[in-house]
Amino acid sequence: MFKKLLSLLMSLALVASLVACGGGSATPVSNSGSEATSSKDAVAKETNYGELLKSQIQNTPVLLEYPEGTLFNQMGSVTLGKDDGGDVMEWFVLDKNEDKALLIAKYAFGNWRAYGAEGDVKWESSDLRKYLNSEYINKTFNKNEQDLILTTDVINGDMIVGGSAQFGWLKSDAGNNTQDKVFILSKDELKKYFISDEQMKTGPKGFKDDYGWIGSYWTRTPFDIPGGMALADEGQGARSEEQHEFRPAIWVSIK
Repeated sequence: MFKKLLSLLMSLALVASLVACGGGSATPVSNSGSEATSSKDAVAKETNYGELLKSQIQNTPVLLEYPEGTLFNQMGSVTLGKDDGGDVMEWFVLDKNEDKALLIAKYAFGNWRAYGAEGDVKWESSDLRKYLNSEYINKTFNKNEQDLILTTDVINGDMIVGGSAQFGWLKSDAGNNTQDKVFILSKDELKKYFISDEQMKTGPKGFKDDYGWIGSYWTRTPFDIPGGMALADEGQGARSEEQHEFRPAIWVSIK
């Protein structure tokens, strides 16, 4: 009897010892998932879009610095936002100083938008202006990127639509000045920032016609036909209700 009792006590002691050892070496709950999430959030918060864009712009020449005849894809570009296909959007640098830079889309958008309703449409009242500063800006840029885009005084007024220095310039009223974040260039601005007519031509991404890039995108300059607006191609225009490509421009902060 005594031996049986002693054996039972020894068995109980062994079980207690095993339980104690097991409790002391319990496997901790893994928190690697939460750590990864926290790390990802931290990276997103630390991303400084302004510094990234500033660095790109500082290392990219404006178009006027390229020799005439430089091929389209040999000119440097910067990236900001996403295009309709979800790809990173490329921009040429047209002008820059210590505080800001003027960018224009490398490619024209080929979803063919009308400038405005039929009639004498000015930039101020155009459907294209409304679209660029509402639907377009919100789908192309995230909030951090939008914060970098400056509100710009867009100068309209009288614009040259024809004539010559010898016989006099033909001018047309392009309407009131506006304040916009996204806009398109006038014919005069295209001539100011591009070294040649050939350099200013572009088209939808991945598309060329038989003669190279096309230039049939809208400008803010009136054209000498009823309800007409000039296209980028020299001497070309279209009625405002017709559909053509557009090439957005923005001033961005690089302070």
